[in-house]
Amino acid sequence: MRKIKSVREQVYDHVIHLIRTKELDYGDKIDILKLQESLGVSRPPINEALIQLSADGFLDNIPRKGFFVRAMSDKELHNTYEIIATLDVYALEKVMENVTEKNTDMLRIIVSKIDKAIAKRNYDEYYELQEEFHKAYLEFCGNPVLRELICELMKKVIRTTAFSEDTEALFVYFQKANDDHAKIVDCIEKKNLKELKRIARTHWQAPVEIELDNKNEKKD
Repeated sequence: MRKIKSVREQVYDHVIHLIRTKELDYGDKIDILKLQESLGVSRPPINEALIQLSADGFLDNIPRKGFFVRAMSDKELHNTYEIIATLDVYALEKVMENVTEKNTDMLRIIVSKIDKAIAKRNYDEYYELQEEFHKAYLEFCGNPVLRELICELMKKVIRTTAFSEDTEALFVYFQKANDDHAKIVDCIEKKNLKELKRIARTHWQAPVEIELDNKNEKKD
């Protein structure tokens, strides 16, 4: 049974959505009154959510000024994705050792659901499912510490999902990313570690390049 989220968790998810879709940009101040009005909730759970978002590295909590969306430098972005890619390749190697046919069937079902979300142009559903895909195979690596570490790092780069006002270009990118997911499952099944490593590294490099391109366009 699906867990019912608390009001604080719902506020947390809503702010993450605003950041991910660029409704809140880097450096923007969080308008608490606006959140109260749009969500119809009281101030305490909003404050709790913002404090948690700050603790998780998404917001800067500046005394007497408020909460602001935290930006990542280009160097920090590169470094974070480099670590994610390295750890993910290691995790996938462990997955290959432990995975069962039932596990790969589950991964293929998620890939199929992602294809449907892309066809419907449903951004939120796509993002939830692609996150589910990565978390699913990490469950099979047999190392919960590694899984938690990768998940925490992935949370830090929520904006590098190639979000764009150009809907068609956005979903072309999403389709390519999901094609990578399908190839990852194929490699796991065929025990093709060399190709698996190549695809995984390429998969994690793509959003870095797109985010940097977006930043450069904004400067121009």
